Amino acid sequence: MLDDGQQDKLDFKMAFNASTLMVPENEGLPDLLAAGVLDHGSAVKKEFSASNSFEEALAKLSSEMNFAVVEQIDNTAYMYGKSLKGHHVAFLLKANGNQIMIEGKANEPSILAALTDEIRDLKL
Repeated sequence: MLDDGQQDKLDFKMAFNASTLMVPENEGLPDLLAAGVLDHGSAVKKEFSASNSFEEALAKLSSEMNFAVVEQIDNTAYMYGKSLKGHHVAFLLKANGNQIMIEGKANEPSILAALTDEIRDLKL
């Protein structure tokens, strides 16, 4: 506080990844998909190291992004999470060789775009 009773103001910004705002969810994804609530989409293709398996890449993605793996069949899996603001986000992962096609769906486009960018930058 200044001597004349005025307060100093300090403007600042904090940068953090969108995934820090996510909470893993294990239930409810089939209902959301069936209802068509997740109406925004994204897609990204990633390569993972030949020394890693799909399961290892999936484990890294789910832990780094704060998502739960809700279903996995062979080289295909669904991850699901909910933002602190209640936005639902799901990713379908399909592996072919050492490439993974990652398709996102959400009910809010900006969180989906931020998470997709984060996945694009993640080293698998």
